[in-house]
Amino acid sequence: MKMKLPIVNTLLLVAILTYVIVNSVDPKHEKKDAYIVTGELFDQFDYQKELDQEYKDLHKSRMKNIELSKLNVLKLEKNARMKNATEEDISKYQQSYNQFLQMESEINNELAETSGQYRLKVWDKLNSLVSQFGEENNYEIILGAGGDGNIMYAEQKKNITEELTAYCNLKYNGE
Repeated sequence: MKMKLPIVNTLLLVAILTYVIVNSVDPKHEKKDAYIVTGELFDQFDYQKELDQEYKDLHKSRMKNIELSKLNVLKLEKNARMKNATEEDISKYQQSYNQFLQMESEINNELAETSGQYRLKVWDKLNSLVSQFGEENNYEIILGAGGDGNIMYAEQKKNITEELTAYCNLKYNGE
């Protein structure tokens, strides 16, 4: 019986050492850390590009409305400045000008709100995909470098922005 105990202990020790060596060499078990350039990831993400185009179309449409209204106001202003302008001409101009200012303000607020909502949508989607990527690729931490002082320096070999951007675009596009 005494002879079996050292053999069992030796086998157990060999098994533990084998496990430790395999896990330390096996890249699937190695936790990694990396960083991404958040601005690049955001700008190159297909969903952001889609929403950006949608925003540009909305902006163009709203600016067209402002320009048409502005032309109308300028026409009424011209009439109100004529020597033979009536009180009604002046009143129409003032009312039209006030409506124009209100409409312009509402449109600018709408555009700012829409832009903010789009940014939030993109970041919500990116955060989900970055988490998924990190889990699938065994990352312990992925830091975001935005040039705002959070990460002042990191080795370029730790930059996975390009790889993560490709991953996010593939997942977003259903591939």
